[in-house]
Amino acid sequence: TYRSSSSLGQTGNTQTVYDASKTAIAADTAVFQALAGMTTDATINAAIKTMSPSTAGAAAASAAISGSSVNTANTRMAYLRQTGLGKGMNAGGAAKDESMWLQIFGASIDQDTVSSVSGYDADGQGIAIGIDGMSADGTTRIGIAGSFANTDVDGKDSTTKTTEDIDTTQVMVYANKDYADGMYLQGVASYSFNDNTGTRRILVGAVDRTASSNYDSGLFSIDVEAGWPKEDDGVTITPTVGLTFSHLSADTYTETGAGNMNLVVSPTDVNTVEGKVGVKMTGKTVNADGGIGRPEVRVGVSHNFGDDTADSTSTFNAGGASFTTTGVETDSTKVDVGLGYTYTTPEGDTEISVNVDGRHSSSYVQYGSGLTVKWKF
Repeated sequence: TYRSSSSLGQTGNTQTVYDASKTAIAADTAVFQALAGMTTDATINAAIKTMSPSTAGAAAASAAISGSSVNTANTRMAYLRQTGLGKGMNAGGAAKDESMWLQIFGASIDQDTVSSVSGYDADGQGIAIGIDGMSADGTTRIGIAGSFANTDVDGKDSTTKTTEDIDTTQVMVYANKDYADGMYLQGVASYSFNDNTGTRRILVGAVDRTASSNYDSGLFSIDVEAGWPKEDDGVTITPTVGLTFSHLSADTYTETGAGNMNLVVSPTDVNTVEGKVGVKMTGKTVNADGGIGRPEVRVGVSHNFGDDTADSTSTFNAGGASFTTTGVETDSTKVDVGLGYTYTTPEGDTEISVNVDGRHSSSYVQYGSGLTVKWKF
């Protein structure tokens, strides 16, 4: 006979998994005997916890690395406004209205464990390339870009040792509209294709197995920002408001390598609606060689009105009822800070910029950085 989850003092995901696992446990002699030989509730509960699907943060990590590319396009448009790109003249006197840019970027995340749901660490890096041009009336710039990135995610549970490896290919279109009163409106629409490969460890007494997974996911995102730049004594101060919507959808996948403990997992869609307010302060210096430097400081606050967990519905490969587990809960409100510096050559046709951004809350820390080179033609 099986003890009830309440008698074991189980709650949350551990209780949900235990109540749905009894058919699979009965079909797996090694797991059944290992559990039967355990003498403490804590040992049993620790073993059951390893049967849960991954909560290593693949959804949040893929969204963060995709967001790094979107930030690339947003920062790109911001510097266009500051440098007046598109107004440069070549030797023949024709306006240089097109440009190409290349960026190397990276991001890291530290998500704490919350309510006994394991947190994770993630590190990603990638490369983005884009091209854009000015409209005939000189007020609207439109561009397209693509990026490739890889992200490694490690769960913080030292027993399950959950890992995720994510390869991301992203395409973007972006645009900026300048108005006569100085206001601007910019937007980025993107879609990311993610190839996710994961592992998790199942440890029940002497039974030690690794379940492996491979599946695809896609992330659609729209980011819109409005700003009102005002120059005062050589410093441009820009209050901003923004809204980001994203939709992440992942394929159902079947694990391999863990016998009857393998799971068939259907991740739920994750929708975020994030409002943002902030301010940018940008200076300007003229170097001895005629080049122009522009340091920038960015601060803001963001709040997610959408989903704050990435949940999944699973069944054991050996049978039994389906069950739903909850991913780690992220803080809805975060503080954003950033620093940047852009150097424009004396000829005005090449620009190099470096940016570092951070996002912080009580249980979440994210850093991103990028090095961008841009050429006008």
